[in-house]
Amino acid sequence: MKNIRAVLPLALLLPVIAWSQNTFPSSGSAGIGTTSPTATLQVDSGNADSQVYISSNGPRIALGNNSTYASRTQAVRLVMATSAGEFGPFNAGDAWLFTEGQNGGTAGNLYLGANLSTTLTLTTGGNVGIGTKSPAGKLTIAGAGGAASTDGVEWYSAGNANGYNGWIGRIYGGTPTGAWGTAPFIFAVPGTGGAEIQTMTLLNGNVGIGTTNPAASLHVLGNVGREVARFQGSTDVSNNRNFISIYTTNPGYSWELSNQDPAGNGTLNGLAFRERSASGNSIERVYFASGGNVGIGTTNPTYPLSVRGTVRAQEVIVDTGWSDYVFKPDYRLAPLGEVQKSIEKEGHLPGMPSAKEVAEHGISVGDMQAKLLAKIEELTLHQIEQEKLLAAQQEQLETQQGEIRALKRAASLK
Repeated sequence: MKNIRAVLPLALLLPVIAWSQNTFPSSGSAGIGTTSPTATLQVDSGNADSQVYISSNGPRIALGNNSTYASRTQAVRLVMATSAGEFGPFNAGDAWLFTEGQNGGTAGNLYLGANLSTTLTLTTGGNVGIGTKSPAGKLTIAGAGGAASTDGVEWYSAGNANGYNGWIGRIYGGTPTGAWGTAPFIFAVPGTGGAEIQTMTLLNGNVGIGTTNPAASLHVLGNVGREVARFQGSTDVSNNRNFISIYTTNPGYSWELSNQDPAGNGTLNGLAFRERSASGNSIERVYFASGGNVGIGTTNPTYPLSVRGTVRAQEVIVDTGWSDYVFKPDYRLAPLGEVQKSIEKEGHLPGMPSAKEVAEHGISVGDMQAKLLAKIEELTLHQIEQEKLLAAQQEQLETQQGEIRALKRAASLK
C-alpha cells in the first residue's frame, strides 16, 4: 500500500510535467516543446531531429530535420510520403521540399523533388533550375539528353472555343552527336493527329526552317509545289520599309531587294534590285515590272528588256524577218529618179525612219538590219542593171567603132 501511495502522486504528476513543456494560451503564441514561443506557433523537440508528423494509414506529411540519414539532412523538409514506415529514408513516390545541401545541393537554396530526383531549384542568386540543382542562368532546363521532346518546354491548350485540347508548341534540345555545337535546339508545333512537326532548328550557328540539318546560316526547305518563304512589309510605303538588304562591311554599300521606289512615293508594281551607298543614296539597277518586262537602269521598261545605257556583248543573235523578197520577180524596184525625188522631199531613204522618229522611239535592231539589207539588195539590183546597160553600150560602141574603121578604109581606097 505504501508503494501504491508513492507511485500514484508520480503518475498524476507526469501529465503536469509534459503539459509544462507546452503552452496554449487563450491568446498570443502557442508552443509545443517550449513554454516561450517566439512565433504564433513554435514546435521545438530540443534536439537535431526536430520533426512534425501529420499522418494516417496512408500518405503522411513530415516537416523537420532527420540527422539519422546523413545524405539527406535538410534544414527544412516537407515529405508527402506514400510508402509505409516512419519518417526516414526517401522512397520512390516521395515528394520533398528542403533548403540545405542534399546530394550536391548548396546551403541556402530551395529544392523541390519527387521520385528521388530534384525537379525544381531556386538559388539564392535568383536562378531557377528545372531538372538541375545548379542553374547557370535565370532559367536552366536540364533534360535526360535524349532526342525526345520531353527535355524542353511545352505549351498546352486545355480547350478553347473551337474544341481543341492538346499541346500547341514545344522548344527542346536534341541529342548531341559529338562535341560543342552538335546538339540541335528545336522548335516544334503539332501537325495532323498531334504528330510533331519540327518547324525550326538551331544547329552549330545555323538556322534551319523545314530542315533539322541546316547547312547554311539560314537554310529554308519547303515542300514541292508550295510557297517556301514570304517577306511582307508594312502597307505604309512612305518610309521605304518594304525591302530586304544585303550589307557589305566595306565600303559600306548595300544591295536591297524592294518593291518600292527610293523616294517613298508609292509602291512600284514590280520588284527592284537597288544599290544604296554609304551616304544613303539609292539607285534602282534592275527592275522587274509586273507585266514581265525587265528594266536595267530604268523602272519603266516598255519592252521585255529595256536598257538605259550602252550594251556590250561578244555576240548578239536576233530572230527577225529577212529581205530576200527584194529578189522576187514581182518586187517593184523603184527607179533611182524616183528615189531621188523621195530623198529631196522626205530627207531620208524611202522605207527608212527619219532622224526624229529614231530620237523619239529608237530603232529595232532586227528590223533595221532587214531594212538596210533590203537597200543593199536594191542597190545590187540597180548595179546589175547598170552593168547590163554598160555592157550593151560597150557592145554598141564597139560596133560603131568597127563601122567607122571600115568607112575610113573605104575612103582611103578612093
